[in-house]
Amino acid sequence: MRLNVVCICLTAVMFSLSGASAADDMSTAEKWAGTMVNRGGSSMGIEFSIVQSGQNIAGTVSVRGRPVPNSRMPKDFDTKITGKVEGRSVVLEWWNPESRKNIATLTLADDGKTLGGTFQQEGAQASGQINLSKAAN
Repeated sequence: MRLNVVCICLTAVMFSLSGASAADDMSTAEKWAGTMVNRGGSSMGIEFSIVQSGQNIAGTVSVRGRPVPNSRMPKDFDTKITGKVEGRSVVLEWWNPESRKNIATLTLADDGKTLGGTFQQEGAQASGQINLSKAAN
């Protein structure tokens, strides 16, 4: 009996020391659709299909109607994403066709129905806002 009590107490202490919380159970594994608006005011459609395993994220992003300076660059593209859940936020990374890494930090709203935040493109001046809602599957 005493051994069982000690095991239960040790398990509880280990759980509390691990930093586990309700936020660790947050799931963003869904299809999310919305807009990405760069700081110049150009808006484009964006959709994330997110697969989540613990804190790790994988999936795809589809970008539609992005402003491009010449016709050789695609306005629309699909590519893979990776990322991590950090509390109530997700940090997503993907590469555009010009080999520029994009990083988005998005926070899940309290109602669990919207994600919103910012994006930044490495090595470029592109940055702005992303606002998403759960999409119909």
